[in-house]
Amino acid sequence: MLNNLSGRRPALVISALAVLASPLSVSAQASATFVANASNQEAEVQVLELSLAQTVELVLRHNLQVRIAALNPDLSQEQIRTARSRFDPVFVFNLPQAFNRSTTPTGSSIGGADVLTTERVNGGFQLNANTTWGLGWSVAGTVARSVTNNQFSTFNPRWDTSLNVQLRQPLLRNRGDVNQQQLLVARNNYSVSREQFRLQLQNSIFRVIQAYWNLVSAYGSLEIAEQSLELAKEQNRNNNTRVRIGALAAVDVIQTQQQVANAELTLLQAELAVDNQQDLMRALLNFDSVVQAGWSVEIVPTDDPATETADIDLEAAVAEALEKSPTIRQNRINLESRKIDLAASHNQLLPQLDFIGSATLTGLGGDQIFRTGDIFGNAVVSEVQTGGVGDSFQQLFSGDFRNWSVGLQLSFPVRNDQAEAQFAQATIRERQATTQVQDDEVQIRLGVRNAARNVNGGVQQVAAAADTVALSERQYTAELRRFENGTSSTFQVLNLQRQLTAARLRELLTTIGLNVAMANFDLNKGTLLETFNVEVDEAGAGGRPLRARGAARAQIPAAATPPGGR
Repeated sequence: MLNNLSGRRPALVISALAVLASPLSVSAQASATFVANASNQEAEVQVLELSLAQTVELVLRHNLQVRIAALNPDLSQEQIRTARSRFDPVFVFNLPQAFNRSTTPTGSSIGGADVLTTERVNGGFQLNANTTWGLGWSVAGTVARSVTNNQFSTFNPRWDTSLNVQLRQPLLRNRGDVNQQQLLVARNNYSVSREQFRLQLQNSIFRVIQAYWNLVSAYGSLEIAEQSLELAKEQNRNNNTRVRIGALAAVDVIQTQQQVANAELTLLQAELAVDNQQDLMRALLNFDSVVQAGWSVEIVPTDDPATETADIDLEAAVAEALEKSPTIRQNRINLESRKIDLAASHNQLLPQLDFIGSATLTGLGGDQIFRTGDIFGNAVVSEVQTGGVGDSFQQLFSGDFRNWSVGLQLSFPVRNDQAEAQFAQATIRERQATTQVQDDEVQIRLGVRNAARNVNGGVQQVAAAADTVALSERQYTAELRRFENGTSSTFQVLNLQRQLTAARLRELLTTIGLNVAMANFDLNKGTLLETFNVEVDEAGAGGRPLRARGAARAQIPAAATPPGGR
């Protein structure tokens, strides 16, 4: 049927497999060929012949909605990094932290000087981190150098060093996995985004399948309209001949002329429908990125619609849908997230009981000054042992000078309205999510049963429509013989012509409806990607390839391989 239609106007056929392999280069060559031949035959156009599997692959490669949806998992993946960042260690360096100079008058003879002057500069580092089970810890080290004119100072300049470790471990509130709430929910959101992407892929495939078979239907309707017009013209020629020889009244010619006019109108409408379906297919395929000639290329489907299908195991289909449907899978993941939120909010109802511990090592170094008293009681420097920061570090790491402490800290609010309100909200959201999953199960069961019923009913309707066409053709042929023998009327013949055309249209529409129903059945089961061997890599989608079994890898959102028929 379609081969005849593709010849209704001269055409240059572009290889679909070549377009899939290298769209721009092949279409550039085809376009050049078209321009060279256009001067000889202006009606000549380019034709791209596509099977259903090739059309699916093109829509996954080029459809803009697919490309947009392919970026959502990447966004969710970055949200995981954001949630994980709260466990990243933080380094703080003080180089130096502060420089201090103080000048203080003294009112005592043991003040060390009449005017006491001290200069101090200190710096260091601090490392802070929180663990996923709630432990917060920090390690801090400081180095300080001070110079003074205090005559009683033993070290001048003086180097002070310290190393401090602090721990805080919640024992009730904020202990355990509750600290990973944001991270766990972000991971679930990433899984949800992948299911949403799978759903977008399935919906895009289903839309292009509908468009493909509707284009087949439009071409089929066009062919039926052409056949109907030819029958009407043939009857009109016969009637004109009979009128000329006086075997038929002139009014019968008016009836056939009206039939021809109606058939011509139907043909124009069928051509318009073909053009509309062509544009819909071009939009779904983002056709400018498929072939260089863009929307001027005509798409011709090469697959014939199926007229029968395998028997359906309804219970197995429902069970498969409950497992694989992207809708219920993402809502089940959302339910897991709501349970995580519920556990975290319940934890906030507990009092705050923390174990606190700290340990500090200290060191001291510098120029050590030894003094003796003279006969007047004044301190006189008798010896200076040169030292420095190295002595302070050596003393620090010797562990001889250490301080440590441990303890528990308990705190709880007199009223805990905020935590109680958040727990109540989390409980409600968890119940909503649970109910949503239950509703999904009902809707999926309903959708699969309806889709299966449409497939089974479609097979029966196709068989019945085929029988109707066969009977209509026999009846029309028999009536035409009676007309030629003079035992029937033009009205009867034209009426049976119309019935034959209507029967052919019904056969076409029921066949197309069956094929759409088969795709809708796979869509409701959540197996439409499997039907076309499309896989989504665990690495994500946006900007990275998805896998299609048996197809060459390419930098595309997704790819499909011809399944070799259903």
